[in-house]
Amino acid sequence: MSDDQKDIDDSVTRALFIAGSSYVVAVIALVAYVIRFGKREWGDVDQWGLFGDFLGGVVNPAVGIATALLVVFTLKVTRTEAHRTRQQLDDQLNLLRKQHRLGEMLKRLDGAMDEWRRLMERPVRRLVIYNGSQLTEVSTWQTLGDAIDSEQFRNQIWATVAVPAEAGKARAAWEPIVNDARHLLHEIAAYCNAYEVEAGNRTVADYYRRRLAYGVLTIDAMGLLPVTVRNAMDFEELEVRSLQRS
Repeated sequence: MSDDQKDIDDSVTRALFIAGSSYVVAVIALVAYVIRFGKREWGDVDQWGLFGDFLGGVVNPAVGIATALLVVFTLKVTRTEAHRTRQQLDDQLNLLRKQHRLGEMLKRLDGAMDEWRRLMERPVRRLVIYNGSQLTEVSTWQTLGDAIDSEQFRNQIWATVAVPAEAGKARAAWEPIVNDARHLLHEIAAYCNAYEVEAGNRTVADYYRRRLAYGVLTIDAMGLLPVTVRNAMDFEELEVRSLQRS
């Protein structure tokens, strides 16, 4: 039970107690009068007048006080109800504002993901890898997405960067190819972080992060992934450890 509802229930209880008390006072006054003066004749108008004066003098102050207290409690209940209604309206308004902000963030995320898909469809003619003795160009993959999603290409990247003498030259050749993807990953990672903070959970943000897992891992293997993107992508939480180099 909320505090407001408890206050209302307490006020109603007090009001009923006060109303009941006023009736008890009236009954006690009536009984006391009957006990004290009941043996007299009641037919005289003057006697009825005296009885009315007595009853009014005793009951009216009690009823007046009770009425005043009932008004006070009624105002308190009304104020409490108004406060609760205002709080509910504020909560609904804040929820609508939050839903609007989340909707706008989703639009930006979906727009960025559309741009990512278009980027992954970009053709790549040749990619530099280390063949065991020297750097060489291969044309195994038709699009950037094919290369990034390829476990074979990732393994070849790891083999290439493991040769210090060739790693620098290979990165220089890879960077122009994945440069746009790097910047877009940075933008999407920022959107995911913002959505996670606003939503208060990471379910939706992780959905988008998982869709980018291959791209993140491949560019990270090249040594070209921005630090902010690496920090934003929690591989343990996303359960993509099997994609990483063992």
